[in-house]
Amino acid sequence: MSGVKAAARRYGLTRDNVSTTQHLPWTIERDHQDAYPLRRLRIHFRIEAGEAVPDDEINKYVHWVARLRARDHVVDYDPEVSPNDLSSVGGFYSRPRRDSDGPEGTIIAHPDAD
Repeated sequence: MSGVKAAARRYGLTRDNVSTTQHLPWTIERDHQDAYPLRRLRIHFRIEAGEAVPDDEINKYVHWVARLRARDHVVDYDPEVSPNDLSSVGGFYSRPRRDSDGPEGTIIAHPDAD
């Protein structure tokens, strides 16, 4: 097993441990379709589905998720949000996880969170 795959396992990103969320809870506007957070979330869903993902993409994903989890943040989306630390094109942003987002380690905001 490569070091990257071992890191993915260490961070709980193996198929058995990944959230079963199948779809994003938002409609993403065209200007945000290639945003870095959306690219990482696509990798999230590919890993979740058990699809093959190149090691370099897993490595980027693992580091991105580790930064979110270290701060207990989730990714949220609002098309009106300006460019920020999470997304150079805006739309996506991170915010502290709320209990209503889901359990600790959740990375995607729940749209009905408090």
